[in-house]
Amino acid sequence: MKKLPLSILAIFILIISASSFQSKKEQPDIDFPGTVYTNDNLYFGKYEVSNIEWRNYMHSIKQEKGEHSLDYKNTLPDTSIWDGADYSFRDIYLRHPNFSDFPVIGIREDQAIAFCKWKTKVVQEMFEKEKKKHPKMYLPKFVYRLPTKSEWIFVAKTNYSDKTKKEMEKAFKKDPSIDTRNLKKIASTKMFWPNSYGICAMRNNVSEFVKDKYTAMGGNFTLSSNEALSPLKAYPITREKWLGFRYICEIIE
Repeated sequence: MKKLPLSILAIFILIISASSFQSKKEQPDIDFPGTVYTNDNLYFGKYEVSNIEWRNYMHSIKQEKGEHSLDYKNTLPDTSIWDGADYSFRDIYLRHPNFSDFPVIGIREDQAIAFCKWKTKVVQEMFEKEKKKHPKMYLPKFVYRLPTKSEWIFVAKTNYSDKTKKEMEKAFKKDPSIDTRNLKKIASTKMFWPNSYGICAMRNNVSEFVKDKYTAMGGNFTLSSNEALSPLKAYPITREKWLGFRYICEIIE
């Protein structure tokens, strides 16, 4: 795999205004990369984790541990999921630029958990770097992780905003083919309409691992839309072309 031209830390955009740094007594004005605020101390991933995010993760572990290390080998998705009718995707889906924004698939639950731990470390390093520039900046303790089943359902049940509904109706009348609610093929994480939280594709595209053992949630391109909130059994070793994940960020202190 070719080295990425940008550093891993530069990939994650950190939006912290120096003029809005606050003391420990107040809520820090921080945007956790890749997420939007939902409720309590939780920030949900706006999109399913994409191929480009996963490639950045692979590159980071490769640089740190070495190409022949077990750690790096454990980052590799199982491309054999494309064997059969979709065999042509086996060599291009993960790495081809055209699929960069598509959800990463062919991974196990433990691989998704390992990614979340890495993401936590990377974002912590970014915040600590900013704190050196602004010593009074208060940083909460946080962790990126998989959502629980109940957390996932809470957000997935959220409907579209009235504004988005009007935009959807207008768009569908103009071009009915862009209705992604019952799409029967895998698609870019960014082509779906966001719910009122600003979160996309929880009921379609790919199902998602959750923190509850052996469970995945959400619809996918092989299911009908009315099956979206039904839990699926997804054993840790299972790797499927319809199964990915999204992270959440939780402030723990």
